[in-house]
Amino acid sequence: MSFSHTLKRVLSFVYPILLEKIPSEINGDLELSLQNGRLVVDSKLANYSYGSLHEVFQKIIKKFTFHPAQKEVLILGFGAGSIATILNREEQLNLQIDGVDLDPVLLAIYKKNFQFKYSQCVIYQSDVVLYLESCSKQYDYIFIDVFVNLDVPESLKNKHFLELLQKVSRPNTQLAMNTMLGKDDDFVKAWMDVFASNASSKRYHSDNLVLFKF
Repeated sequence: MSFSHTLKRVLSFVYPILLEKIPSEINGDLELSLQNGRLVVDSKLANYSYGSLHEVFQKIIKKFTFHPAQKEVLILGFGAGSIATILNREEQLNLQIDGVDLDPVLLAIYKKNFQFKYSQCVIYQSDVVLYLESCSKQYDYIFIDVFVNLDVPESLKNKHFLELLQKVSRPNTQLAMNTMLGKDDDFVKAWMDVFASNASSKRYHSDNLVLFKF
């Protein structure tokens, strides 16, 4: 590790060190920076991977029950790989992960900066609804973190999307969907209706309303 990199890493505990600004047609300018000694990916308005979002999903994943015989994971909104990193690097769960993201720039950032050996990830560059419509697999665990800056796309806030989630789920599949919606939002009500007694929600960091199905 060079002296320059070491200095930047130390300084990043004081203030963020911008390393690269990368244009994306889908998410606008993405910034790769050092913050508190680690690489972070942000858009203009939101953290996309490894910052506050990473902390939220560390807490979310603690709520899941992982069974040794159940290995299949789907991550919708793969980004730069935060969720996969928590599952297979931090928690060492040795899961088989399919990741879906529309933005090829984010996926390129993941492959260049964050992909780790034995990550066991198969990545699909696709719109998540189109992926689900054509998907013939079923998964044991599904994580959804699809945003454009601070907004969940309208294509994910409807009953059709919930039906697609059911299609790729097994009877005991566990789900978590990150949103910034209010509890009285129509989609939140639809989630609670569709998943009924298995549905719940929890607010994280004051802004993130996470919808669960256990």
